[in-house]
Amino acid sequence: MTGALIALAILFAATPTPAPVRVTLNDLVGMWVTVRGDCSRGQHLLVENGKYKMWCFDSISEGAWFLRGGNKINLRHDPKTADGEIIAVAGFERYFDQTFLYVRYQEGRREEGMKQWSKQWIKRRPIGTDTGAFATTPCRGLSLSC
Repeated sequence: MTGALIALAILFAATPTPAPVRVTLNDLVGMWVTVRGDCSRGQHLLVENGKYKMWCFDSISEGAWFLRGGNKINLRHDPKTADGEIIAVAGFERYFDQTFLYVRYQEGRREEGMKQWSKQWIKRRPIGTDTGAFATTPCRGLSLSC
């Protein structure tokens, strides 16, 4: 019995844990549409100057945001107070024409957001001289009115 418990403890200790997802400010800046979660088809605009605006059903909220630790988004609904919402980035998948962001809120609910690259937001630049492939990046200086 003791040997089985020791073997079980060694097995759990040797089980790899996934590394936390790391994102940058540039990964997050832009307009995100909720494709799965409580606010279906809601929109979140994260601007590189630290402001955000969210449209969910009939309500609009805005405030400040920043990235903490490479994987936590801190939303402050009232920038004058320390109150806020911490959202953990659970996954991030980038494709040629869209990006998916999987997040988990403090109380446990999850959402999936999608950012599509539109022609207005795209600045194309070659990523390799031998492949001729292009990368898409959001334009700088997005404002809350875009």
